[in-house]
Amino acid sequence: QIINEGTSNLFNPVKSQEDKIRSGRCKFFMSYGWGYITPHDGGNDVYVNKNILAKYGYKYLNLKQEVEFTTIITQRGEEASNVKVMNPTTKQIINEGTSNLFNPVKSQEDKIRSGRCKFFM
Repeated sequence: QIINEGTSNLFNPVKSQEDKIRSGRCKFFMSYGWGYITPHDGGNDVYVNKNILAKYGYKYLNLKQEVEFTTIITQRGEEASNVKVMNPTTKQIINEGTSNLFNPVKSQEDKIRSGRCKFFM
């Protein structure tokens, strides 16, 4: 399959707007963990989900909340990246020590335990 220059797909996003910082407002954010941002510069709404937000330290967006972001164009449309929430509440911020993309707790073995060391012979 030949992919023409300038076209995009899920595996090869076009990065023409990736460096352009945009601003907008949260149009809605579903409890399922996804929503859309309406950019101030016009154009189509931009998709955002909880995984994108978590990558930048946030849990969710509030209705009409101001954000700054860049976009990646995929086959499905524009997707938010480099999201910065303006005036986030403390509940929106991922706290240090919680399980998230920066500090995942994978299993009980990953946790540091204290106790006595026994020698096995």
